[in-house]
Amino acid sequence: MGRSLQTRLSLIRPSTSRTVRNNQEKMINENQSSRQFSEGETVNVRDYRLSGEKWIPGTIESKTGPLSYRVNVGNGAVWRRHTDQIIKGKLPIPELVVDLPPKLPIPITPKAPETVPIQPPSDVATPPPLLENPVAVSSGKTVSAPSPRRNPARRRKAPSRLDL
Repeated sequence: MGRSLQTRLSLIRPSTSRTVRNNQEKMINENQSSRQFSEGETVNVRDYRLSGEKWIPGTIESKTGPLSYRVNVGNGAVWRRHTDQIIKGKLPIPELVVDLPPKLPIPITPKAPETVPIQPPSDVATPPPLLENPVAVSSGKTVSAPSPRRNPARRRKAPSRLDL
């Protein structure tokens, strides 16, 4: 017949179409109020410049489209922003000045740092130091310690030339 039969088990399972419809209605109701602004309303606008602050305060001047607005951000600058780039209200500006108790004079006496000699454990054998600098040999020639290669040595081959 082209349809699935309804059983007792299918009645227990929630209807996906009803769940989707409820979630869509809920999203429409939640987003409807946050996506509309009136002229003169104080908002925060996303700032894409490299000034450091992501959101700056502004006021709505006019509506330019179904979801876009002209926002006055001060200093004569007017930006056109989508509703996803606008937040209602004014974000609090963090206070840079913190009230601290008055400073009390603290006497500073210079002390020499205490040094404690560190000795390696006697039961662990230490490897001999690697020679990084050239070492003078008794014959008077200077020999440098070989350093291990990290890559394989390059094989150089003479070019094959066209002999005419």
